[in-house]
Amino acid sequence: FSCKYVALELQGEVSFYLIQHYIPSMLIVMISWLSFYLDLRSVPARIILGLLKVLTMTTKSSLLPKVSYIKAIDKWMTICLAFVCAAFVEYSMAIVLINKKDQMLKLLDSPAVKVFTGLNGEMKTI
Repeated sequence: FSCKYVALELQGEVSFYLIQHYIPSMLIVMISWLSFYLDLRSVPARIILGLLKVLTMTTKSSLLPKVSYIKAIDKWMTICLAFVCAAFVEYSMAIVLINKKDQMLKLLDSPAVKVFTGLNGEMKTI
């Protein structure tokens, strides 16, 4: 019996997306991790670093072509944005915990805090 055979070779340019989107977004996520090495008390530096990376990621994802379905690069950019936001949220949680620790230490250093230190009822300031 006779058969017709059609072969289509589709070729896409991967290097464009690699150079324009994947590698820069990967570097942006790595740069956002630099905030982990900054001092916790350097609030302006960490906030600026975090906000700039979030804004950069949202700008990069808005430059992608608009289509009605989700592409692999959309998922990639969303995951990268999640990592950048997680680094920002980590700093927020760390600064809250440091402030609570400082408040507890200040409270314990006050002369109003006394404890019993034994059976004889002797009181000492911590």
